[in-house]
Amino acid sequence: MSWAKLESEVRAVVNLRYGRAAEAIRLDNGVNHDCVCKISERNWVIVEITRNDNVDKIRVDVNRLVMTRSQKFTQNHIMCECIIVLGFEPTPSMRDAAESNGIQILSASRFISIFFDQGRYNSVRNDVQFGSAVDIISGNPDTRPYIPVSYDDKTRSKSYDINEISRKLTSGQNVVLTGSFGSGKSRCYKEVFSVISNQENTYCISIDLREIGALASDHQIIRAHFEQIALDDLGEPAIRLLNTGRLIILLDGFDEMGGAQWSDDPQRLKEIRRRTLAPVRKLVEKSRATFISGRDHYFNNDEELLDALGIDADKSVHLECQEEFSQEQINQFLNSYEIDTALPDWLPKRPLLYQIVVELTAAGQPIMIDKANGHAELWDHIAKLICRREARINLNFEEDMIYDLLKRIGRQSRKYRDDVEPVTLEDLKSAYKNIRGYEPADEDAVLLQKLPGLGRISYDSNDRRFVDKYLVDGFRGSDLSTFLHIQDEDLSDDTWINSLEALGLSIVGKEISECSLLSPVLALAKRAADRGNSVLAADLISAIGFSDYEEIDGGGMVISGAEIRILDLSLCRYKNITFESCIIHHLQVPSYKAEFIRIKYCEIGKIIGVANRQGVPTWISESNIGEFDNIGNIASIKNLKLSTAQRILCVILHKTFFQPGRGRQEEALLRGLGQVDQDNNTRDILRILIRNGFLSTERGRHGHLYVPDIRKKPIASKIINLQAQCGEAVWDEVSALT
Repeated sequence: MSWAKLESEVRAVVNLRYGRAAEAIRLDNGVNHDCVCKISERNWVIVEITRNDNVDKIRVDVNRLVMTRSQKFTQNHIMCECIIVLGFEPTPSMRDAAESNGIQILSASRFISIFFDQGRYNSVRNDVQFGSAVDIISGNPDTRPYIPVSYDDKTRSKSYDINEISRKLTSGQNVVLTGSFGSGKSRCYKEVFSVISNQENTYCISIDLREIGALASDHQIIRAHFEQIALDDLGEPAIRLLNTGRLIILLDGFDEMGGAQWSDDPQRLKEIRRRTLAPVRKLVEKSRATFISGRDHYFNNDEELLDALGIDADKSVHLECQEEFSQEQINQFLNSYEIDTALPDWLPKRPLLYQIVVELTAAGQPIMIDKANGHAELWDHIAKLICRREARINLNFEEDMIYDLLKRIGRQSRKYRDDVEPVTLEDLKSAYKNIRGYEPADEDAVLLQKLPGLGRISYDSNDRRFVDKYLVDGFRGSDLSTFLHIQDEDLSDDTWINSLEALGLSIVGKEISECSLLSPVLALAKRAADRGNSVLAADLISAIGFSDYEEIDGGGMVISGAEIRILDLSLCRYKNITFESCIIHHLQVPSYKAEFIRIKYCEIGKIIGVANRQGVPTWISESNIGEFDNIGNIASIKNLKLSTAQRILCVILHKTFFQPGRGRQEEALLRGLGQVDQDNNTRDILRILIRNGFLSTERGRHGHLYVPDIRKKPIASKIINLQAQCGEAVWDEVSALT
């Protein structure tokens, strides 16, 4: 800091501390003083500021102050408090020279901290939670290393890192950061505070708005914050800093400001949101700069957001969190936990989801993602921890209630024409009433719009949408799993549009296995198929394939008019089922001889296990097929000029690594191989794959399950596609079998 700037800063602190003007003046005794503050007619403060590290210079300043103090008291009965401020820490001899004459001597940083001790504040604040930046399992403040990410400017083609955001704030610009749940807003807020609060002669505080509640004024927010962290004595100095435009304020959770009013009128609701944030607008108006973060779907559009916060779009920066980690950031994140695990490609790369997985692992609760039911098992942890995290934020909602609400909304979304939207206000209130038994009160109705996983649907709309297909599929699957036990209403008459995908089917399949629900599930599927809810029927039939059951007898069931995301007939033996006039996005044909399976008049997006139209089995008729499986599929493997052992290796790798679903039952995996394995090599090949870490075995309901290690998937692909040119030891070992 330059000397002129230091003098200016010291005078400003004196002004703030005593509430009176402080200026450099020449007194009537002919002595110039750097800073004189006339607190009252009979009470002055005189400050000398020096950068000279010579003790003799300090003695000169002491003598000048002693002379002025004596003259003012003798001639005018004025009491003078005298202080010397240095640009460095005073030496013991300097202290002796000053203090022996009743004069206080301090370094500039110490003098400034007497008014507002930023270092003391930083120490206490850093020990307190920053918004939702927590260890998601324990709820303790997040202490893991920060993974550098960039934040995208919503109006310009530019991204900012933490240091660039900090420079914007220290230059006096306001910054707004929005993003969906779990995208890293609070962690960004924490890192920005760490950078700014340690800058010399910068005053910065960070306030978690969800801990403040509904307060009427900017000063009340400041006082409440300091009372909350037990630094009450710093509250009033902070308010003085605010009122003089010297305070940088970080505000996390504009969507968490308390407010007990609600309205079904969109315009009225907009007015309520604006009124709730009135004290925040005051903070923005008075502060040197503000950094404000919150969920993007709290407001209907960005124009309303900026207006409610009092932000001038032309003089500010509006950033948004990137929704997903890059691969480089994933690697950094895993390395920070010293975790050498390849996470599955079906797991969305959202920071929060990766945080859950690695924290479970680090806490000694490893999730065996490569297990047969790993997909569903991981979801069970993710869903519960997301709801637990939200319950810590919204204390009115218990963890189980949030989970029940999201499952119910997931069920309601089965009827949405656009799959994940629109989640209307009425949908939210209906879900609440179904769970609680009564209409939501005003405060609860406000919280409903901020449930995790929901986001803004479009410009100027009060409706919301699920921000992630992974989440909505998980909640739909969890809802159906719960329904299988209670069946508290008749869903067979409903008209559903949206079907389950791999995650949802895995969740339901796991429930069917663990609770032995095959008979009641088949009965429910038959009833739904007969009464018109063909999506429910198809989901149940598809999910049974993801269970441990080896055979499904549909008893002549006809499923008509359903949109089916995944129909994998190779997972177990299906029979006596007809799919008619359905849209099937992903169809896996079985290697067993189909018994009374019929697929007719259907639109099939992709068929796996069939290389071309000539290979389509006769039980699929009068159907349009968009894409055939022409890379690494079983049909083409059988036609390769390979030895029997090599073909069996490729078939096993394809079934375990490249077909959707779980690990393969032994019977399903080996089905059909006996006809070509004249040399009885199949068991030896399995042992080779297990020994080399490609497969592991688990106990299933009916014998062994063979489960792939997802880390070996790239090598499995290399073997299938390159065969003799793959250069892999497994290929050579299998090729040596006779």
